Amino acid sequence: MKTATTIAVSVLSAVIICVAIFLPIKDYNSANSQNYEVLTLWHIDSFEGGVGSRASYLRKVAEQFEKSENCLITVVSETTDDALEKIRSGLVPDLISYSVGMGEVFSLANQLKSSPMSAGGEFDGKFFAACWAFGGYVKMIKKGSMPQKTVISKGLYTYPEIACYYNNIDFSAAEFLSPQRAFDLFRYNGDYALIGTQRDIYRLKRFIDDYEITPLSGFTDLMQYISVTSSDENKKIFAQKFVDYLLSDGQKNINDLGLMSVDKNCNNADNGLIGALFDVGYDKTLSVFASEEIVEEVKRRLFDINIGQEEKTEFLKNIIKSLK
Repeated sequence: MKTATTIAVSVLSAVIICVAIFLPIKDYNSANSQNYEVLTLWHIDSFEGGVGSRASYLRKVAEQFEKSENCLITVVSETTDDALEKIRSGLVPDLISYSVGMGEVFSLANQLKSSPMSAGGEFDGKFFAACWAFGGYVKMIKKGSMPQKTVISKGLYTYPEIACYYNNIDFSAAEFLSPQRAFDLFRYNGDYALIGTQRDIYRLKRFIDDYEITPLSGFTDLMQYISVTSSDENKKIFAQKFVDYLLSDGQKNINDLGLMSVDKNCNNADNGLIGALFDVGYDKTLSVFASEEIVEEVKRRLFDINIGQEEKTEFLKNIIKSLK
């Protein structure tokens, strides 16, 4: 009996093995799955935004995009220094969201279609970066005050002095401080006017009625761009589709970030905190690919009292991009 049982088990095992060998195996490399791509998107904050995380926003847009596309987009937050170090070591993502300070992206960027507010990503008539959100500079004073001093909010990669220049604001004696320090000096010292950004409007949220806020028109470099940097032809297709999506359906909730949409139809006029910026004419920006040497030369000339305004303006014409 034990022998018969042993034989039966052996025969059954052999049958199972044969069936396992000859049954069709699911092909995970079939045509349906070959086009499934995993893309990496680096996001870099080079300037203060409004209130929300731009990286988190991109993740939400990517999740919506993935519902209709056979791909997955992983969004990774990077600092400017870390991103540059990785690029120099040969590590390159498929997409990069960035601002001024990342000029090395130019050598990696694929050509894109032209899009609104993206002149800063143009070179020789071709576009290599698309602006997907932006902010603006503002002048703030406490109502009823007559400040004799000016403090200017200055980030590592922002150039409010250019905005001041185009708005005829004398900044020769101004104090340039980091964004939070500049705001604190202004907030608790009525002797100062502040040249800040839309982020400072949110910092004043609870006290907004106590201040006069004047947007600075003309120039802004507070612009978030995106470039396709993949060298893989199939990934490039999905990456470019994502850029198109970000500039269309992905614009609907940009104002939730405290930034402005490049699609004017998506700007919500009910957002009182930044509503004053919606109708400001921004017609100038700095190339997102501007080198550190060029930017330093711009600053040097703007601060040089021995260089006349006409000469400064003529020099800036070769550096500043027209947003019209």
